[in-house]
Amino acid sequence: MRVRVISEPFRCVLRRGHPALDTDLDLDAYTALPHLLVSTTGQGVGIVDGALETLDRRRRVAMTVPSFPAAIWMVAASDLVATLPKAITDRAAWHDVEVRDVPLVLPSSDAYLWWHPASNTIPATCGGAKP
Repeated sequence: MRVRVISEPFRCVLRRGHPALDTDLDLDAYTALPHLLVSTTGQGVGIVDGALETLDRRRRVAMTVPSFPAAIWMVAASDLVATLPKAITDRAAWHDVEVRDVPLVLPSSDAYLWWHPASNTIPATCGGAKP
């Protein structure tokens, strides 16, 4: 069983002082930048790539990291751009980064709480949650 606990938009993160911040971050500028991809599975494509494919566009993934904190650290120290869930970018303010809207329509970033149906009878687990 599952229940959605977060549904939010994606945002772009670039290091403070990045040259791309001097202009509007439109789709052409966005796709021209080197991208950082967060992939816990090691796959080289993500949600952004699927959305770009529908527009017959591509991006260049220059680096892949396994976690969101690693993404923020790498963006702050490079000219990479990362497209991350808003919950992550909201917590990136103490890094030397800027947050911008994504110039692309993306599905929401959803997070779910999952549990086995057998746990429904155990009060200390997710028994009170509604799927």
